[in-house]
This record gives sequence, structure tokens and C-alpha cells, in this order.
Amino acid sequence: MNKWFQRPSSQATLTFITLLFVVIALSLLFKPVIFALLVSFTLYALLEPISNQMTGRGLPPSTTASIILCLLVCLSVLLTLIGFPKLLDGLGIVQDKISVLKDTMFSWINHGQFLIEQSGIEVDKTSINQFIEGSGTKLNLDVIIQGSNIILDISGTLLLVPFIVFFLLRDYKSSRNRLLALLPNEYFEMGWLIYYRVAKQLQGYIRGVIVQTSILATVSGIGFYVAGFESALMLGILAGLFGIIPYLGPALALFPPIMMAMSNQPFDIYYVWAAVSVIGVAFVFDNLVVIPTVIANAVDLHPFIVIIGVIIFGSVFGIIGAILALPILATSKILFVGLYQGFFQKHLATHQ
Repeated sequence: MNKWFQRPSSQATLTFITLLFVVIALSLLFKPVIFALLVSFTLYALLEPISNQMTGRGLPPSTTASIILCLLVCLSVLLTLIGFPKLLDGLGIVQDKISVLKDTMFSWINHGQFLIEQSGIEVDKTSINQFIEGSGTKLNLDVIIQGSNIILDISGTLLLVPFIVFFLLRDYKSSRNRLLALLPNEYFEMGWLIYYRVAKQLQGYIRGVIVQTSILATVSGIGFYVAGFESALMLGILAGLFGIIPYLGPALALFPPIMMAMSNQPFDIYYVWAAVSVIGVAFVFDNLVVIPTVIANAVDLHPFIVIIGVIIFGSVFGIIGAILALPILATSKILFVGLYQGFFQKHLATHQ
């Protein structure tokens, strides 16, 4: 048993599992503010180069953080004044579309029932109509609840994020240095090396994803606007956000515009083809141009692992889990490989 614990692979596995449990425990502890923390660390990764330039010119970290905090507060207020009315309008349009979609489904079902009855097959119209009515009501209620929850989450995030980013810009590096200084001397170099690799990859990935999402949302939004869709801005933003999810993004991004197209009255097949065309062109451009240029080197994972990870994380944690699956898997890989290499080098040094 002692020999098993002395193996580099065993030590790396046990350490990795221990760190995994610590991360899970911290995630559960900070669950009420986990969304705000994710947004804050994302902004920190984007703003750190600016902060470094300002401090490099002689400004104290507290002054630099204060200036950036003022800018973030102004930006949050601007987004609140401009973005919230847009969100509420978009939510109202979606509710109206669901009602129209329900009527369209009734019409299609009635036509289908007529054709089936002409063939001599009996159908239960009452049960079918009750199912559509119940599904439409439930979907409408879900839209109201989920939309309200999203607005509340965004409100809380806008209030917390500027202050969290302020403390990250001011104290993160000093806190990180103190934490890593607690490592024993024999593991100090390994700890710094793993941290450097993880931080570099995550920062590169976050910056790349922000650029990718912005380009995809812009291209999709313009396409939906030219095609004549209502709420083209909202549909473009949703396409950009769903684009973060590897492989499954196009299918998820296609659902909202297809729903909008099917809810038009009278129904026009043009909008269905337009939705497919806009999403198709946007994601082809994203995969052929944006991803190879912006985030090609951000992660190094096999596609099968990515797909399984996205499905598992998405089924357990929802959309947020599916979005975070790729950086979590990439970080886990770097962490485990770094631990194994560190313990392996230590093993070689002690047996020479």
C-alpha cells in the first residue's frame, strides 16, 4: 500500500481529487453569488492588462482599481437604463409569440385531424387540444418565471460585480502570492508552474470567447434584422451566448428564431428558411474564421471528451454548466498533468 501511495500517478490523483472536493465545497458555499463571481473574474481577466499598464506608470493599485470601478459603475448604470427595457420588451414579445404559436399548433392539428379522419382512423380531438392548451400555458408560465429570474440575477450581478472587480484588481495578486507562499518549499515551484499555466490558458480562453461571442452575436443580429425578425437584437445575443457551447451551440441557437418564425400569423415558411440561413451562415463563419483565429490554441481537448463533458455538465448544472464545461475540462487537464509532472520529478530526485 505504501508503494502505491509513493507512485507519482497515485499522488497526483489523490491531490487532484482533494482539490476537486475543495472546489465543489467552495462552489456550494458561494452558490448565491456564483454568477456574480464568474462575471467578476471574467471582467478581471479582460481588465488586468489595462490595470497592469496603469500601475506600471506609477499609479498605486488602489487608485487604479478605483478608476476602473468608477468606469464599471457608469457602465452598469448605462446597461441598466438601456438594456432592461429591451429585456422586458423582448420578454413581452416572446409571451405574445407563444400565444400565437399555440393558436398555430391548434390550426395545424385540426388540419392533420381532418386528413387522418378522411383515412378512416379515429382520433381523440379533446385530449390533443387539452395537451396543446396545457403545454402552451406551461411554456408561457415558464417564460415569465425564467425571464423574471434572469432579470433578478442580472440586477444582483450589476450591483455586486463592480465591487468584486475592485477588490480583485487591488488585492488579487498580493492574496495569490501569500496563498502560494504557504506551499512547502518542495512543492513551491510546482504550485507556481501549475498556476501560471492555468491562469494563462483561462485568460486566453476568456478573452477569445468574449471576442467570439461578440462577433457571432453581431453577425446573427444583423442577419435577423435584415431578414425582418422581431427582436433581432435579442435573437442575436442568444445566438452569441449559445455559441459558447461547443458542438451543441448551433442547434440551441436555432430554437428561438424557429419558434418566432412558427408563431407568425399567417405562417410564412420564408422565416423558417431565413432562421436556418442566418444561423447557418453565422456559425459557419464562426467555425471557419473566428474560432481558428481567436481561440484555436486556448484548449487542447479531444472532441469526444468535450461533447461528453458538455452533455454531463449541461444535464447537471443547466446552460451555465454547458458553457463552463470546456474551461473546467481544460483546467482539470492542466492541473492533473502539472501535478503528475511535479510528483514525477520529485520522485526522480529522491531516487537518484
